[in-house]
Amino acid sequence: MKRPLLLSALLCLAACLLLTAAPAPLPVSAPAPAAPRLLALTFDDGPHPACTDRILDTLAACDAHATFFVLGSKIESSLPQLARMVNEGHMIANHTWDHLDLTKLDAQAITRQIGSVYGSIQGLCGATPWLVRPPFGFANEAVRQNCEYPIICWSVDTLDWAWLDADRVTAHVLEHADDGAIVLMHDIYPTTADAVEKLVPALQARGFTLVTVAELFARKDIPLEPGHVYYHAG
Repeated sequence: MKRPLLLSALLCLAACLLLTAAPAPLPVSAPAPAAPRLLALTFDDGPHPACTDRILDTLAACDAHATFFVLGSKIESSLPQLARMVNEGHMIANHTWDHLDLTKLDAQAITRQIGSVYGSIQGLCGATPWLVRPPFGFANEAVRQNCEYPIICWSVDTLDWAWLDADRVTAHVLEHADDGAIVLMHDIYPTTADAVEKLVPALQARGFTLVTVAELFARKDIPLEPGHVYYHAG
């Protein structure tokens, strides 16, 4: 009877030693967080006395930011809205004074159309509109040579001016939105303000962070250079 008892004791001792000597399990590292998906909503041709305020209300409610390419001819009548844009973290940018096709102008007229907006906005509301969007997105060699600022076009055209349909605009953006996209809209149509109310929370629900154009390129580590045309940050 002693041998079986002794054998059992030895086996138990060996098992204990093996358990004690076993290495501790390696810690499981958490997966790296996914990089945020960034997108810039941009609005042309405003400000508008009603539609722009509605869009600003939506952006404020959703903690989102956008870029407004304003017309110089509307600056003096829109100072409260421009001040609100600055105070709420949006970007004011330059859409020329009269919305003329810059490719049909001489060098002096191109400089005047862009420079007059820059000076007026900087002088009246303290913002520096250092990004330019030429009307219609037209920028030939003459425009590029005579523009002292980066030229911002777009990768997603909502055609909101043609469709005047909030649901169609919303669906189009959601279908074509991607990381680094620049979305073209116009803050002068009630249907666009309607679309923004649906679109902003829908984009955020899909993981997009809505930022200004300047922040989009800065966070993508893409320099913006004078006279260069940009369609997408990626």
